[in-house]
Amino acid sequence: MAARRLDPHKLDIAALAADAGRIEGEVDGQALERWREMQSPPADVSLPPVRWTARGERRARSGQVPQTWIHLQVQARAWPTCQRCLQPFCTPIELERAFRFVATEGEAEALDAESEDDVLALSPSFDLIGLVEDELVLDWPLVPRHAQCNPPEHGRDGEPPPEQGPFAALAALKSRQPRP
Repeated sequence: MAARRLDPHKLDIAALAADAGRIEGEVDGQALERWREMQSPPADVSLPPVRWTARGERRARSGQVPQTWIHLQVQARAWPTCQRCLQPFCTPIELERAFRFVATEGEAEALDAESEDDVLALSPSFDLIGLVEDELVLDWPLVPRHAQCNPPEHGRDGEPPPEQGPFAALAALKSRQPRP
């Protein structure tokens, strides 16, 4: 493959797939704006690079035009805020996705709605790094939590948390009410 087609910001997907080519690299985590804005690392920690690999494939189909596919692998380290203790923590994110490419946006929309495959429109210069960032954002933990953590010493409002949780607080309120 010619070097001009290996720019991950302007990748010729059809050529990569036709050659069964492979491209890999890493991108500075700070350079991915949406990814960077989701992070909450400690002040003395910078975002680590995001590593990625893309492999092209042409799948032959009986009596039809071969399909163009890209297989994407991404490894990153994310810094979400734990929803229990409200402290940042580092967690690995590793994902593998396969994308089928078709000729037009309309065809991609129609196939994506009726198929379990991820379908994208083919373009002469595809932004693979944009796709890497999209997939990282979609793979962000829904409710980020440490495997084990200690609750904060003070709640969000600065008050100490109840010693035994919300039910103990309700029991304390109930015991203060006079009984008829």
